[in-house]
Amino acid sequence: MKVLTLNTHAWLEEKTLEKIKEVAQVIAREDFDVISLQEVNQLVTAKEVDENCLGKYYQALDQEVRIKEDNYVWLLVQALNELRCSYYWTWAYSHLGYERFDEGVALLSKTSFSAEPIVVSACKDPNDYHRRVIIQAEIVTERGQLQVWSVHYSWWSKEEREDGFQREWRRTLEVSDHFVGPSLLLGDCNAPTHRRGESYDLLLKSRLKDSYYLAKKKRGKVTTLSGIAGWAQETPPQRIDHVFVTSPFQVEDYRVMFDGKEEFVVSDHYGVSVSLRLE
Repeated sequence: MKVLTLNTHAWLEEKTLEKIKEVAQVIAREDFDVISLQEVNQLVTAKEVDENCLGKYYQALDQEVRIKEDNYVWLLVQALNELRCSYYWTWAYSHLGYERFDEGVALLSKTSFSAEPIVVSACKDPNDYHRRVIIQAEIVTERGQLQVWSVHYSWWSKEEREDGFQREWRRTLEVSDHFVGPSLLLGDCNAPTHRRGESYDLLLKSRLKDSYYLAKKKRGKVTTLSGIAGWAQETPPQRIDHVFVTSPFQVEDYRVMFDGKEEFVVSDHYGVSVSLRLE
């Protein structure tokens, strides 16, 4: 099994349509089984797409905001179709971004899945960027049920009240306690690995393991450019985009992608590709 996570920074990049085609070509070449995307945007003012036009692979979610014509993942799916590459897919609305975008997270899978959007933040206002929604999905594989989370969490909260990443992670654990099988968590966790006692360490207190350290082979480490949105300008490149796994996954390969080496840079984040096998 091969998975990918990428914060797309959708429509905040120059030449977005060209970059969508580049991402589609890489996905088709690498033949990923599961893909998590974050900052998957569409303009608030864009025209809605009739759900019947989204195709048989679209997995509709129970939410008020609908897919619009310029939705990044919808355009990506169409680009993949042109390459004769089909994925089951869905998109969950999270919040109003930059005062003009419906921002959300997406999940794509080679096999069908059941999914639901879960508000994990204390904030419930859809116009407030503090509102965070994850996709929790169950995918049927040859080895049984697989739980997958596509996530984009907030930063660690330094204030006394419990919000931010702490609240969101606790809520994630609450809604997933019933599942005891193998799990994958993919996404932009805003969890720098070098900060002790914060988000990354809290993640590691669960049954999840960092695929970077489990991998037999590695290429690349940091997943962001310096001074990206949401972080101070002087912030150096960090590893905040993650693929976490549970037993009995074995990690064969960890690779940073879209970093300007073998693929073009398509975002202010790089992608992370992980090759896995179930024991």
